[in-house]
Amino acid sequence: MSNEVDVDGFPPAPTCSTCGAVLEPEPIASAIRVVVAYACPVHGVDSVLDPFGDSPVT
Repeated sequence: MSNEVDVDGFPPAPTCSTCGAVLEPEPIASAIRVVVAYACPVHGVDSVLDPFGDSPVT
């Protein structure tokens, strides 16, 4: 785990494994839960996380 932080004290944003672009978080809500998708502006969704769960959404 990295201890790097940006100038505001936050950890670095996740980046696209294909092109290195910064991934943008996109909340996705449904009737049963909310998940966060991290999307590359070029390649689309990179990963989806359940902020209240124990593991990535598959």
